[in-house]
Amino acid sequence: MIREMADQASVLRQLVRHAGRGVIRREAPRPRLLVVSSVLPGAGATSLAVNLSVALAARGHRVVLADADGVRPAVGRWCDLEPRGSLADVWAGRQELAEILQPGPAGVLIAGGQRTPAAQGFYCRASQRRLLAQLARLGGQVDWVLLDTGSAADATVQRFWWAADQVALVLTPEAAAVLAAYTRIKQAAGARRPELGLIINRVTDRHVTTRVQRRLERSCRRFLGTRIAWWGQVREDPGVPAAAAAARPFAGNQAGGPAGSDVQVLAGQIAERWTARRGVDRVTDQDTKKSGIRL
Repeated sequence: MIREMADQASVLRQLVRHAGRGVIRREAPRPRLLVVSSVLPGAGATSLAVNLSVALAARGHRVVLADADGVRPAVGRWCDLEPRGSLADVWAGRQELAEILQPGPAGVLIAGGQRTPAAQGFYCRASQRRLLAQLARLGGQVDWVLLDTGSAADATVQRFWWAADQVALVLTPEAAAVLAAYTRIKQAAGARRPELGLIINRVTDRHVTTRVQRRLERSCRRFLGTRIAWWGQVREDPGVPAAAAAARPFAGNQAGGPAGSDVQVLAGQIAERWTARRGVDRVTDQDTKKSGIRL
């Protein structure tokens, strides 16, 4: 634990120093951007974003988790963080991203969120460009950036999707969630389509999961002309609410549980999928011009 805290402090010092100097290490590979979104409130995007971050860090990856949910920000509560700056300050240009990062569980560095009404103007395209540019500067010290966007489906989230390397779309097996997932996938068509993976959360019956998978797969192929990637499922687990109440990620629980085991498997698969694709240039100049945003 002492070694972990020392490593986090060292990384934070370097990030803040570089932010203060406006340093951009162009020779460093930029971090991979994984956006975690849910189709409906309560589907578990924040829970999975936090625990995937912990699971990736446990595999030796350097991870930043940023709470970009302006409606129901909850990453700070999950990780028992003291309020100290938020992405709203980065949106507004009051602070650099590196200055608001805090040490979190398992070596994860966390940028907390804040409920941010759109009327404040923090979600304009220029603010989003500023945030994405600062995320790109972390490449010398960070391997992964996980961006929790909650269940919002506005233009800001759409642009985050276009800037991402991978998007994890989280849903539950209920019919309303399946319909919402189809709608979100349809909306994702635009300037560019990232690698989109679906995760079914709070699963109690694997047969129901199979039916959901087949239904969505057929609909997307028939009506949208697209194939979707199935990343896996996370089983219902009574330990998850207890972990949330205790501000303790369940993926790092040594006692283990079905949800923690499933998230560990998901983290391994996500990392492997990126490794298999990292030699492919994912964004063309034409894509960049259309979206207007690139990490």
